[in-house]
Amino acid sequence: MKMMTMLIALLAGGCAFGTFDEELPKFVGAPIDSLVAQLGFPNAEQTIMGRTVYTWRSDMTYTSMTPVSTTGIGYVGMVPVTTTSTSYVPRTSNLACTIRAVADARNGIIQSVDYEGNNGACLSYASRLKGR
Repeated sequence: MKMMTMLIALLAGGCAFGTFDEELPKFVGAPIDSLVAQLGFPNAEQTIMGRTVYTWRSDMTYTSMTPVSTTGIGYVGMVPVTTTSTSYVPRTSNLACTIRAVADARNGIIQSVDYEGNNGACLSYASRLKGR
């Protein structure tokens, strides 16, 4: 059901990266709590050199069925007959999305935000940002 919802969002024109490019820069200079309020608690938090890096990550596996056609020639009596059959082969893809926010460890003000990943895995975060 979750995969179907994401597929519908993608077909309806959902593009996570456009939303990220538009919404994430708005958080620079804001308290980290404002980003947590939109995305939920991060998966990881690490303090490095006076800065705290907050990481949100989503991983999923998506399986689609790819059609494969096969053509053969047989005989009915002495008459050649061409046959075509279609089978479906599963193709599995790994999707991931990572959002990182770097904040000042003393006051929690966001200094930078970046992201990487696949559109499908990032859609859930993008939809949370749109609700802002």
